[in-house]
Amino acid sequence: MNQSNDWHTWAQLDLAEIMNWPSTPRRLLLLLASLTVIALVAVLSLMPLWQAVQAKQSQTNTLQQQYRQSAQLKAQQSLEIHDMRVQDQRPISVQDIPQWYTDLVTSATDQQLHPVSLTPVPFKEVTTPNQNIHLADQLAADSGVGQLTIELEGNYANVLTWTHELAKRPEIISLERLTINGLDANKVRAKMQLFFIKGAAK
Repeated sequence: MNQSNDWHTWAQLDLAEIMNWPSTPRRLLLLLASLTVIALVAVLSLMPLWQAVQAKQSQTNTLQQQYRQSAQLKAQQSLEIHDMRVQDQRPISVQDIPQWYTDLVTSATDQQLHPVSLTPVPFKEVTTPNQNIHLADQLAADSGVGQLTIELEGNYANVLTWTHELAKRPEIISLERLTINGLDANKVRAKMQLFFIKGAAK
């Protein structure tokens, strides 16, 4: 017996033959075809949205990388490292430190930087200082130096402007370990260590 005479292959089925099938197989095939069409339409409809999301994510990643590279480069070029022996530097007395903190926050918010977080870092004595360590660690080991960790958010151009102006103040020794990370197309988060001359109590 020739098996090809008893069975039709899928390639030989045409619409007329399908319509002559018993109702149950025909309905199953039509249901399968309908689901396939619906799935195809759904995929084609969602494709532009998926592509837009991917493009937005790629743009955000690119902006974040540009923020890091550009901001860190400009900050490195702009921030001045002050010598501890400069005569015109002005120490901040212990009593004036709280008000000085408030003034720092005010100057940041004036540059539309917010929220602003100031965290004083307590002095930790180093018994065997190493002159080859990072400047920030050398300053942190000096009892006459105050230290703050500053975190804030805003437009990265405003962050750079504020840090540049801050570095010029006579009580500031140095701004160290500045890091800037992009949050979105218009905002970054900056973190830095600020060192200032700490005076004696009045």
